Amino acid sequence: MFRLEGLRHSMSYLSEASYVVLRPLRKVPQLATLGVHAKAKEVIKVKDKIVIVNGPTGSGKSTLISSVLVEIVTHAREHILTTEDPVEYDMEGESRVKGTIKQFDANEDILSIDGEDNGMAQLGKSFLRMRPDRVFIGEIRDSRSIQMSIRIARSAHQVFTTTHCNRCWDVFERFIDMMPNASRISSFIELIEF
Repeated sequence: MFRLEGLRHSMSYLSEASYVVLRPLRKVPQLATLGVHAKAKEVIKVKDKIVIVNGPTGSGKSTLISSVLVEIVTHAREHILTTEDPVEYDMEGESRVKGTIKQFDANEDILSIDGEDNGMAQLGKSFLRMRPDRVFIGEIRDSRSIQMSIRIARSAHQVFTTTHCNRCWDVFERFIDMMPNASRISSFIELIEF
């Protein structure tokens, strides 16, 4: 199965080109096959915190979270919403046992909300109206995504997200650097509360 990631048209003074980007949607690996430490699996039991998985590109961040989410809906009647850019795994196809997973491509689905490209943060805002048990925000890339993650977690929902950092202690510094100067201290305090 493939998902159309986007239709793009590129122009420069040298050339003009149109191209289509197709990404294969991969099958979600079972959590037991990933060799995850038993302590890490306990995140499934927590329901009101922000879980941040960090690492370099291609290190398995989305794979781990996708496997955790499918594990959750396999054993519990939970409703999970995801916003990803791009969608990498077919979690909806895997969520037919007890719970459900509904995936949204932030690149495409966000435009249907209000006609403007407001990114994952706007899509996440609409999630609260859909009454999820948990939310997966594919990657923190800007201050609006950070603020939305905090807002969703404050509403007693567990939030899963990823970021590109090589060391775990770099996560807070990276997030704080993304925030506007006026709200950096308050944002840092909110992040460590969750």
